[in-house]
Amino acid sequence: MDVVTLEEVDQPISRLKTKNPAVARFSAGFIVVRPNSANLSELEVLLIRRAYGGSWAEAWETPQGGNEEKDKTIRDTALRETKEEAGLIIQPENVFPLAYRITFEHKGSLMTSYQMIAMVDREADINISDEHLAWRFFDEEEVEQFGLFDKNKIQQDPHVMLQGKKEMLCHFFANEESLRKGEMEAIVSVKTQ
Repeated sequence: MDVVTLEEVDQPISRLKTKNPAVARFSAGFIVVRPNSANLSELEVLLIRRAYGGSWAEAWETPQGGNEEKDKTIRDTALRETKEEAGLIIQPENVFPLAYRITFEHKGSLMTSYQMIAMVDREADINISDEHLAWRFFDEEEVEQFGLFDKNKIQQDPHVMLQGKKEMLCHFFANEESLRKGEMEAIVSVKTQ
């Protein structure tokens, strides 16, 4: 997992493919955050639970998906997927200047996912797609309590996510102010359980 600037992310997908020839597929989405109702100086993050069947069934995740031909940039992918999966239109002025890049292997192919970060109002209207079972905003402590997705289980525990997602979200909570201000040099590493 790397922290990158939006300039590194917001470029034509063809350029990302040229720079990363080993990557078979790119995906993108947003870590959608809002002020916590219990403490407005803290944030909570939107997670949506994947439906039964398919990859990572029943796992909680941020809104995201693979790039399509109509997406000119990976940011276009993130905006489209967030609208499709959560019904949210992200305003450009609410996007943080830093993002995450995660490269991993899935079904024998190398994939890279870009996770941008955006703030929404507490009153934002969430409408999840049929690909998901539920949605909810979670605070830092709740995210830390999530278990890890187990691909060998037929039915997952109620609150599980992929290890890389949990690490990213724990990192986000530890570095929220630096990510919001674009202070790359102030980013700290985080150990998760």
